[in-house]
Amino acid sequence: MSQCLTSLLFIMQLISIITVVLNCRQHIEQTIQSVINQTYNNIEYIIIDGGSTDGTLDIIRNYDHAIDYWISEKDQGIYSAMNKGLRVVANEESYVLFLNAGDFFDDHKIISDISFELNDCDFVYGKIKLEDGDFSIIAGKKVNLTSLTINTICHQTIFVKKALYNQLGGFSEKYQIASDYEFVLRVFNTNIKTKYIDKVISTMRLGGISDRNYLMTFKEKSEIIKNNVSTLSYYIAVFHIYFIDIPFNLTSACLERLNLLSYWRRLKKYGRSIFD
Repeated sequence: MSQCLTSLLFIMQLISIITVVLNCRQHIEQTIQSVINQTYNNIEYIIIDGGSTDGTLDIIRNYDHAIDYWISEKDQGIYSAMNKGLRVVANEESYVLFLNAGDFFDDHKIISDISFELNDCDFVYGKIKLEDGDFSIIAGKKVNLTSLTINTICHQTIFVKKALYNQLGGFSEKYQIASDYEFVLRVFNTNIKTKYIDKVISTMRLGGISDRNYLMTFKEKSEIIKNNVSTLSYYIAVFHIYFIDIPFNLTSACLERLNLLSYWRRLKKYGRSIFD
């Protein structure tokens, strides 16, 4: 097949970006603009709003011409909304990425740059930039089922074929915070081929629901890990959660109250650079 024809086939590949939002007037416009300003020319953009009352809908309406589908109605939580977005995607061959309110592509060419990586795999993931004001850090690396008990893959970096979501049943609505993690473990528990891209896909602002409710996050993750990995891997993960992750987050929360968080984050960034 000629390079020209191969390139044309890649350009024709539909990519569906889904944004789930509830009362995020401050950041929703940046998220929308980061999607609609992509140079890639075959993006389907879907917004699922949970009934915002803070002016978010006014901003969404301003971009109505650039959004393929949007709806605003109450839902049963973030994973209910994400599943609702998946049902809107009609093309089974489309690659779906969730870029929720507050997340953004900080490179307008990123979809074009990685589109050539999507042709032979149903689950493709990359790196993420975590950001909070002046603090930022790059996270993400190639993982397997064992290392996923300690690490994770952020959904803002994952391109998954709609057909795979249908095959595995989408997101479990049993959990409030960690169902995207549970879905990733289900993927790695199968013989589905996955691919890692050594490139930053998107930026996520710190301070979201999983950051604010980290104890619930760890509780859900413990249960999810127990149901998806070996007993030994489970106990290693539990040790890491209760003796490393939770103390780390408790320390961070205390320092934030003392207005010393910026110094802690510098140390945290240095520590992560060592362990990664």
